[in-house]
Amino acid sequence: MVVGSRSSDFGSSAYLKNGGGTIYFMSDWSKYITKNSPFYWPYIVSYNIRNSISKFVKIPKPARKGVLDNDYSCKFGVFTLKDPKAGTESICLVKLMKLVFSVWVLTDIDSNKWKMIMKSRSKAMGLYDNLRPTISGFSVMNGNLLVIATDDNQLYKYTLTSDRIKSCKVKRAEKIGCHQCGREDVCFYSYSNSLRQCGQGAVPFPLQ
Repeated sequence: MVVGSRSSDFGSSAYLKNGGGTIYFMSDWSKYITKNSPFYWPYIVSYNIRNSISKFVKIPKPARKGVLDNDYSCKFGVFTLKDPKAGTESICLVKLMKLVFSVWVLTDIDSNKWKMIMKSRSKAMGLYDNLRPTISGFSVMNGNLLVIATDDNQLYKYTLTSDRIKSCKVKRAEKIGCHQCGREDVCFYSYSNSLRQCGQGAVPFPLQ
């Protein structure tokens, strides 16, 4: 497996079944690579399990903004995104910076084409009213649910839809539970379609 000059972030990864199975994971995004290097900007690595071929996927140019400014509020994640209506799946790139979430979906890996499907401030999403929280972690689960953990131990879900940025109506996140990790980095691991409310008789959240 070829991963380039940057360190790899295996904390978030995506898996697609196409072509015998392909794993996608993000590089780190710290500023330590010289500008004349092809690995100066952060990137995504894809690895095909069947033929053992690695490829580099450039992140969208708008996603580069502010990345190398040593802003510790900047975080990235690569996840599997499913469209329940079309029955298709791809990978998405989630960027969090200064409490603003931006999401792109990869539409063509060969030509490196991305489409932005969401950009919203945390306050507009309903994650807080007055006191700004620290985002402890986020992930895309159950196909198209952006799950967000805050440092006040709250968990929220936000449905990712392709028409989000075309609508003038601001969509709100829905509180789904609590955690006890505080400000620590919260990681999500889904072993099945298991995202659900707490309590007896609770069923998993459906694809929306």
